[in-house]
Amino acid sequence: MGDPFAGRVRVRSCAIILNEKRILLIKQNSPTRPESIWLPPGGGVEMGETSREAVIREVFEETHLKILPQKLLYIHEFVQPPYQAMEFYYLSEIISGEVTIGSDPELKPDNQQIKGCEFIGLTELKSMPLYPTFLQDEIQKLNLESISSVKHFISS
Repeated sequence: MGDPFAGRVRVRSCAIILNEKRILLIKQNSPTRPESIWLPPGGGVEMGETSREAVIREVFEETHLKILPQKLLYIHEFVQPPYQAMEFYYLSEIISGEVTIGSDPELKPDNQQIKGCEFIGLTELKSMPLYPTFLQDEIQKLNLESISSVKHFISS
């Protein structure tokens, strides 16, 4: 079987979870990069599911945390054939649970891409392979009290 993420537009929901000048990130292997990357937890929206429902489910699958999505912050379009995704990034808060590495049910147990999950200091982000790259600057200047609109980014 081929790559389940290639050759189609994938809709994803992701969580921006901040805690004392740190952000929760997942370390994983990526089909578009030769090295492991760090990115916010999240994944594919399933048929019949809203993007908010998807981010709650995906974060639990990947981190074992129960979250509450509060506000849509970013929409990101990723276009790098054969991969393409429309991604929604929600500012979210933790309701319960302890951060532990989860899994991706779309993949076989011997082919899991998630390699770690942890809170990373915002000052460390510039020296990390963080994707999507717009988050490197956006997270640094995020003012939670003055969020007024959703920002839209496109990358390839």
